[in-house]
Amino acid sequence: GAEALMDPARGVVGARAVAELAGVLARNVLAVAVESSAPASAPASAPASAPVDASTSSASPRYEGVGLFPLTCLMNHSCEPNAEVRFEDAGPGAGVVAAVHALRGVKAGEELRHSYVDETRPVFLRAADLAAFGFRCDCARCVRARGGGGGQNIN
Repeated sequence: GAEALMDPARGVVGARAVAELAGVLARNVLAVAVESSAPASAPASAPASAPVDASTSSASPRYEGVGLFPLTCLMNHSCEPNAEVRFEDAGPGAGVVAAVHALRGVKAGEELRHSYVDETRPVFLRAADLAAFGFRCDCARCVRARGGGGGQNIN
């Protein structure tokens, strides 16, 4: 619990706890970019050379930043994902939501897995990218690529 994070001598959160929390956040923070679906343009009544006022522009907002999406961060990785996470505009004033979309039929009880990295890259590059998350991928595709699953497919 919270008491484990406290430095009992000083009654504050200890340096080790702060470092552990920072590590958890660094591993689970997601870069978010949501493009506007409407083209940015000046209002019809404004001359072409007039500056566009954001309050009258018909363009949807563009979000860029980082976010912590706790439920999404609980999903495990696979280089053969059955789902993907898409960041979508939740509407005016609501910000961005992380929506999980199936990439194929998912059986009842099957774990939803998305790719933490670009799964189109070669296995050795994916492995290097995944090392930053602190693990070696054991999905069927990587096992096959390392020679543990039969075929000679190196991907």
